[in-house]
Amino acid sequence: MSRSFLLVLLFSCNAHAGLFDSFKDPATLILNQKQCFIGGNAGEMINGDFIVNGVAVIFKLKKLDKNRVSFERMRNEDSAPFVANVKVMGSQINTFAPNGSVLIYCNLS
Repeated sequence: MSRSFLLVLLFSCNAHAGLFDSFKDPATLILNQKQCFIGGNAGEMINGDFIVNGVAVIFKLKKLDKNRVSFERMRNEDSAPFVANVKVMGSQINTFAPNGSVLIYCNLS
């Protein structure tokens, strides 16, 4: 009885693993992280909004695909949104500007 239960559990986990793969991609991960940093500001990402001191939204991220996000500054009217690459690097997730410099880094939670 216990062997058949374990086999069913293993096969069902493998069959459904593909459903949860999208939650592991870098662009999805960065949208909701508690410890994030940009320049000298520390804050948290909530649904793609970078929030400092619990109130100020500095910028917004929108997922484009599993490795890219749209980066939009909220306090600078002259700034247009641009595409940023996202990569998981060890225990951090980093967002890179088009020139390759790190924009945002978050400690994975």
